[in-house]
Amino acid sequence: MLSVHDVNWNSKSTRVLDFACGTGLITRNLQDHVSKILGVDISEKMIEIYNKKFENNDNIHGICTDILSSDFNDEISTDFDVIVIANALHHLGDPKGVLLKLSSYLKPGGHVIVLDFFNCKETHEGRSQLFPKHADHASCMASHIHGFTPEQFEDMFKSIGLSEVVTDTSSWQYEFEKDGEKFYMKYILGHGKK
Repeated sequence: MLSVHDVNWNSKSTRVLDFACGTGLITRNLQDHVSKILGVDISEKMIEIYNKKFENNDNIHGICTDILSSDFNDEISTDFDVIVIANALHHLGDPKGVLLKLSSYLKPGGHVIVLDFFNCKETHEGRSQLFPKHADHASCMASHIHGFTPEQFEDMFKSIGLSEVVTDTSSWQYEFEKDGEKFYMKYILGHGKK
């Protein structure tokens, strides 16, 4: 069974595309284990913060672009070993289309790793407590507001040609307390190989 540990994390050769990179939380955790990281985000402000955060590292750079735009192909290469997406897929109207586009930038044998909300009762309750203003009109905030099930991830990954697809919902959760009560938001990790 494929796992995140099966990725050949090599500080001298592994190239990563951090899609919807935001301010660089995932990049920060990967930077010592890979050779190059390209952060991509649609928000100019996020990319500004991202590039400032990593300005002293020549192997990390962020660009503001829409991957579905025609000029995206001119901005990056197609030889990434790993593409990571964290807490962003649920915002996209066509997550399968975006995954298909992203997988075209992978080397043969490359990996797609996605971390997002797990569609379950605990996540629904936790999100409504953490984001109470958005509880009644959550669809305005995200296309797949409730996240994804393992079956949805598996179907998406396999339908775009990824193999050795695995999902994990057991290891990933965010716990917080509000008014003396504990809440959880559970996450799903999906991983597939080109």
